[in-house]
Amino acid sequence: MVQDTGYGTEMYISTSSNDKCLVYGANQNEDVQFDNDQDDFSRIRERTNIYAVEIPGNNNESKPIKEDLLGGPSHKFPLQDRNNKLGVLLKLYDNDSGGSLRPATVYEFVGILGKSALPRTLDSIEEDNVQETIVPSLHVLYSQQVDNKPSSVVVEKDVGEHIITWLADEVLGGDKLAAHYLLLSLVSKTQSRKAGSPIGTLPITLSLPENENTSELKIVKAIEALTNLSVYLALSIDKLNERRLYPHSNGDDLNSGSLQVSPSTCLIFDERHLGQGTLKDTGVRNVHSIQNVIQSQKLEYNFPFSAFPFETDLITVILTDHSKSIIPGTIHINVKPTSDNYYGELSIPKHIKLWKEFILQSRQKQVTIPDEVSSIIQQSFVDERQAHKQNGGTGEGTSSDDLGRRITMARLLTSLDDGESNTMNNDHWNLITKLEKEREERC
Repeated sequence: MVQDTGYGTEMYISTSSNDKCLVYGANQNEDVQFDNDQDDFSRIRERTNIYAVEIPGNNNESKPIKEDLLGGPSHKFPLQDRNNKLGVLLKLYDNDSGGSLRPATVYEFVGILGKSALPRTLDSIEEDNVQETIVPSLHVLYSQQVDNKPSSVVVEKDVGEHIITWLADEVLGGDKLAAHYLLLSLVSKTQSRKAGSPIGTLPITLSLPENENTSELKIVKAIEALTNLSVYLALSIDKLNERRLYPHSNGDDLNSGSLQVSPSTCLIFDERHLGQGTLKDTGVRNVHSIQNVIQSQKLEYNFPFSAFPFETDLITVILTDHSKSIIPGTIHINVKPTSDNYYGELSIPKHIKLWKEFILQSRQKQVTIPDEVSSIIQQSFVDERQAHKQNGGTGEGTSSDDLGRRITMARLLTSLDDGESNTMNNDHWNLITKLEKEREERC
């Protein structure tokens, strides 16, 4: 994953004094002499430096990495509590390609491996006795952007129903309503933007009953099993005040944060042990950054005199102990388990890879709404508002935001249909209306 694109370009000499190639890290031990004449200036070239790290929250099995390649400046890695981290300084000889890379995007890079000094910041250059940081480097020959897409077409029937049943029975203590919302959230993505706001996302808060069980919640392992990318962040007042979750610069060097993750990553925020206390400046900024990711699907990168928002496409699941989240903007579901088996070890079914492919396939579908279904949706909206007034209700009843959320949910439900089916029907809309009414009754 691209972490820092701020190192800019550097000059290098393309050939040695005896005309040996020095491009792509070749012949690094050759004598490099430079005279201030026109011929020597013609040997000067330019390349782009970019720092990249291993993909945060990668749930897939990865190939072992040589031990001498592991490590790097700790502030460049989004997840501080992970060991055996891989970071590499990319040297791109196609400067147009290097200039188009964006932070938090995932690429496949192929090149010649070496060692290089991490580019110095302006502040460190002015300081005396500052040692160079030697890191693995890759002289890039080929690069290609990698998206989190399915690798095969799932043709099996009723896969969505099987996942919901498993989530309800094995993960959420028998709560099928919560299972529906969790799966809909996992297949959601930013389909488009309207007036800067994301369309298609479904961030949720699952409020679980208070429980003294110290075992791990099964839902965390379930999300890891069903997604290629997920990051679990246990939130507390102390942790929010201690470390910035958003990327920020230290001079010319970009420090990473736990929110700097690649598209389609599922962020799991656990507020169950939030504790009491006062949020300080860093804590307030962290909560604001999380809120921006949830509501706007944007993450601000903070610099000394400015902040630049980068668009994201992240899934958000918040866990609380039967209370509202401190972070607004999510759909709140009170989980009503019929048993306490939502803690402890989780048995992963043998067809979990098929389910994972199905979720990825569902995220790629483009759902269509026929005119007759659109008319039914409009009429049900009008009928609900009229019924609310006739029953003496205060306010407007079902709001336009409620309608928009239901339409989003109905689209996501349609995407769970078998095969390539992608047309919404009346059954989809009726089920979503039923789910929403049941959820509201629990609040």
